[in-house]
Amino acid sequence: MELIVLGTSCMVPTKERNPSTVLLRYQNIGILFDCGEGTQKAMNTLGIKRTDVKYILLSHFHGDHVGGLLPMLQTIGNEIPGSRVEIHGPKGLKERMKNAFSFIDLDVKLDLHMFEHDLDAPKIIVDTELFQVKAANLEHSTPCLGYSFIEKDRRRVNKVYTDKLKIPDGPHLKQLQEGKSIKYEGKEIDVEKATYQILGKKVTYITDTLLCNNCT
Repeated sequence: MELIVLGTSCMVPTKERNPSTVLLRYQNIGILFDCGEGTQKAMNTLGIKRTDVKYILLSHFHGDHVGGLLPMLQTIGNEIPGSRVEIHGPKGLKERMKNAFSFIDLDVKLDLHMFEHDLDAPKIIVDTELFQVKAANLEHSTPCLGYSFIEKDRRRVNKVYTDKLKIPDGPHLKQLQEGKSIKYEGKEIDVEKATYQILGKKVTYITDTLLCNNCT
C-alpha cells in the first residue's frame, strides 16, 4: 500500500501546492480521494499513470476538490479507451456530472460508473476480494462524505510449522491459506495452527467538516 499526497492547498493553488488530492495505490489499483486542480501535473512529476486510477472518491463539490476531475477523465479515456472508472460522491453527483458533460466535449470512450450516497452512518460502498471502502456523511456547508479504505485481513501459511510436517508447496498449502483445515498423509492439520492472520490496514480520508459522530 502506498499513500501519495498530490495536493494540500485550501481553495487556492500555491507555487508549491495543489488543492486537495490524495492517491492511494494498492495492488496496482489507484484510488483517488478528490481531484483538485493540477492533479495530473503532480502525477507527471511523480511518474504516476493516470490509467492506474480505477476509483475516484469525491468528498464534496467545491471547486478546489473537483477542479481536476474532467481533465483527468479525458486523459484516462484518451490513453486507454474503454477504461472502467468508478466515481463516488454525495447525493447529486449524477446530475452534476451530466451538467459538466454538457459543458465540455468528452470525446473519448470511458466505461464510467457513478454512485451517489447519502449515508447517515458508515456503509460499505465498494467491496472487492482485497479491500472495502466505507463512506458516511460529514458536516459541511454542502453535502460532504468521508471515506475509509479497509484492507481485508489475509491468512498466511506458517512455513516453520508446515516444514516440520514436511508439507510441500502446492494445493495443500493453498487450502490452508484459504482458511481450510486439511488432511496430509493421514494426519489432520488444523488451519489455526498451520496459518496466521495478517490484519488489514485502514486509511480514512476526512476533509472540510465540523467534528461529528461519523468522524470517529
